[in-house]
Amino acid sequence: MGHYHYDCDEYCDECLPVGENSSLVEYDMGEQDSPANCCQCHRPLDYSLTQEGVKYVLGHLKNCIKNGIDWNIYDCYVGSYYEGMPHCAVVRDWAFELKNYFLTEEEEEIVDKFLELTKEVGNWHNKTKTN
Repeated sequence: MGHYHYDCDEYCDECLPVGENSSLVEYDMGEQDSPANCCQCHRPLDYSLTQEGVKYVLGHLKNCIKNGIDWNIYDCYVGSYYEGMPHCAVVRDWAFELKNYFLTEEEEEIVDKFLELTKEVGNWHNKTKTN
């Protein structure tokens, strides 16, 4: 999935409101300090995290483990990639992305624990996409 900047927002290939060759569009190939999702459909975008970005996601995972997983389904996802899915599905995608980074053993344990606590999301995803 591409990662485009247009009019101060981030878009995927499908939601970009103008052609990707427009002079108003920039293709993002750089690192960033937080995960990226399309501003329209919320689909995860291609991105690379800086060290600060990895810390941000790990901090979010630790917070979820400590304070509880957010299983709420929010209206902001209606008509989007995550429609009918709990908020933790978004964070789960971030956690899966961290599996592609060099992490310490402790950091890997945090990611694995979060993924284990949210494994039901995979079943949820299958249910929402087949209905």
